[in-house]
Amino acid sequence: MSESVPRGSIVVGVDGSRTSYRAAQWAAELAGLRRVPLVIARAVPSTTYFSDADAQPIEEAFRLQALTAAKDEVAGSATSLRREHPGLVVSWHVYPGTGADILVDLSKSASLIVVGATGRSRTRTSLLGSTATQVANHAACPVAVWRGEHASATPDARSVVVGVDGSPTSERAIEYAFDFASTHGAPLVAVHTWIENELPYPPTVAPAGDEERETALLAECLAGWSEKFPDVEVVRVCKQASPGVELLTQAQDAQLVVVGSHGRHNLAGALLGSTSQRLVHRSPCPVVVCRGDAQR
Repeated sequence: MSESVPRGSIVVGVDGSRTSYRAAQWAAELAGLRRVPLVIARAVPSTTYFSDADAQPIEEAFRLQALTAAKDEVAGSATSLRREHPGLVVSWHVYPGTGADILVDLSKSASLIVVGATGRSRTRTSLLGSTATQVANHAACPVAVWRGEHASATPDARSVVVGVDGSPTSERAIEYAFDFASTHGAPLVAVHTWIENELPYPPTVAPAGDEERETALLAECLAGWSEKFPDVEVVRVCKQASPGVELLTQAQDAQLVVVGSHGRHNLAGALLGSTSQRLVHRSPCPVVVCRGDAQR
């Protein structure tokens, strides 16, 4: 069990890679604007190198070397981030174990977990498969997967895209997206799509009525949020299309995409739905995944 972090803090998982440091820079920007502490977390797996008992001293030496190197790296990152963000409270911890388990544990106190989409491995999807997706599936708070080879490490005025489908997780995503857009002075693009054969309507409903119904659903989902965040310019996109394809299209010019962990056609408590999975793996910009049972 990892020690808890200050409640409401932003936690970023790092592994020494350039991507994870850029994710940490992005997390530091958010923490500074939201005036919450930033916690840098690094995992050091308890790897067994030798099976021979006589080699235990050598193995302990390897573990100590890995632990020392990890602490030096994280301490250096913390120092750099403090220099870049004077006044920001930055702490760091190195934990034994796997990154996914540690970040999920820390998410119980955090307001946001940030993790890079790639790591040190030559297989660039390895960290994504072993850490980012696992954390997004099980965290107790929203999870930001920092993506994009050319994405800015600093939030800017480009649009924030949010997927809307009427589910509880979508409601969480809308709330997060409005708050983010308001904080950073960015416009919001609310995207709602439908596929004719998947609509939960009687077969007597004509396709011409589908658009009217879906447009009304989008308006209902956004009702109240514009009043709460009057400074946010909202663009509505409502069309018959695959949600994953349309969100990826809108993401091309966006700084962030926000989605629920699963939509109205998934069982509650299920793992990431196909749309969120697709975005986490392919989006050209960071993706925030909100779970229906996550804390606000």
